[in-house]
Amino acid sequence: MQLKKISIQLLCQESGIIKGHGGAELHGLFFKAVENIDNELASEIHQMQYKPFSIGPLAGKLQRRDGVAQIEEGSICSFTLATLTERLTNSLPDMLEYLKKNLLVIGSAGFVVVEAKELISKETYYDFMAAGYQDSRINIEFTAPTCFRSSGKTLLFPEPELVFGSLQDKWEYFSEVQLPIVDFSQINVSKYELKTIMVPFKNYNLIGFKGICNYTLPSDSAEVMKWAVNSLSQFAAFSGVGYKTTMGMGQVRLMK
Repeated sequence: MQLKKISIQLLCQESGIIKGHGGAELHGLFFKAVENIDNELASEIHQMQYKPFSIGPLAGKLQRRDGVAQIEEGSICSFTLATLTERLTNSLPDMLEYLKKNLLVIGSAGFVVVEAKELISKETYYDFMAAGYQDSRINIEFTAPTCFRSSGKTLLFPEPELVFGSLQDKWEYFSEVQLPIVDFSQINVSKYELKTIMVPFKNYNLIGFKGICNYTLPSDSAEVMKWAVNSLSQFAAFSGVGYKTTMGMGQVRLMK
């Protein structure tokens, strides 16, 4: 089952303002594209417990004040889109073709697609991610505001159980490769440098954290634990971590 992550570059053709990071609007544009090329697939996605994609925030030289960015005509912006199932991955060319034919409205600004490029050039499958990674240290950069939700509360620290536990739930939902059940509480946070950021949405605000967090496995960790944690770390770059990963939050990358 193939996964893919691309960056979609946009050119602003109609100036306007965008509240927050544009995640809700990008989410809406994604579903509009899917519905137009495969309505059955769109209905299937709506019914899934976990959504088979993640969307990064609108990025570029955006000057935000009080959570609002003014976008001028001619500005270049971009966002990332990752697909977690083969059917959705195979639909990407048709989705991009649809998006290229239409003016994309984000906030009150209008954009056209300039280009799309793969961020991870090699073909990636769940069984590939689950092969050969045995690092005892996992360094993650949270590149977009990230948070977790539990019992109606927002959690703002990337505890190992929250990060890897949520990744394992999503992995098990999509992957045909079964990972061992391990105790993520054994993982230690060895270093972190995080800051909190408010993310405005249309009718509410969320607070998330950005920055780096380094995780260390115990020196006597079994090979199966290293295997599971490293596989989930590779997966995180596609799936995102935490809450609202389909609306511009929870994007991460692995650091050396």
